[in-house]
Amino acid sequence: MNLLKRDHLYAQKLFLVGFVLLWLLFLIGSVFLGRNDEYDALMYGAYQSFYSMSVLVMSAYPLHALITISPKRNELLTAPMITQFLPVSRGQLFWNNLKPWFVIYPGYLILTTLLYQPYFEHAARWADSISSMIIFGSMGILYLSLMTMTGIIHHLSQNNHMGMMLIKMLFKTLGVIGIGMLICMGLKIEFVNDLTWLFIIACLLLAYSLGEFIFSYRQIEEIYQ
Repeated sequence: MNLLKRDHLYAQKLFLVGFVLLWLLFLIGSVFLGRNDEYDALMYGAYQSFYSMSVLVMSAYPLHALITISPKRNELLTAPMITQFLPVSRGQLFWNNLKPWFVIYPGYLILTTLLYQPYFEHAARWADSISSMIIFGSMGILYLSLMTMTGIIHHLSQNNHMGMMLIKMLFKTLGVIGIGMLICMGLKIEFVNDLTWLFIIACLLLAYSLGEFIFSYRQIEEIYQ
């Protein structure tokens, strides 16, 4: 079975299989909702934790895909030999690792969110904030993953000092947030009771981090040099 074939992504595949099995268990458990308040509260709390953890882990997968083709600290001398004679480039290897994620990640988000609905209906009144928290949390993890991947590529390909890169990224991020705030004020978006401003800033940060990563991706072939 190719899904469970032992390769450099074997651990990630096991995580995915585990998440799917847990999702099926919660799907079965949702059939019994609405019959007992204690059961509803217990299952909702468990699914909330599972939902949050699994979505955030899935959001960070691109970072894991890059790390698998990057040299480890204790293998800096042997890691270049691992990919030296591969029939594909390191960039192609990373892209091959990432392609399934573009299908699995949206599908997983849809499935987990759909299953979240019956649990949500039997939850406490404050639970309506959980969906927003997961959305912004996922966007935040994607942003951090993209920026971390950018930093890893720059550090390993150009030997740039990580501290200086972090400072530059911090100032650029603050600049993007400032631009987002100006846009929101120009659109007269309310900051207190409306989360639209936060969504706009999150989208701008994602776009910025994606642009930084695409620019740095050209140097991925040099990460062992």
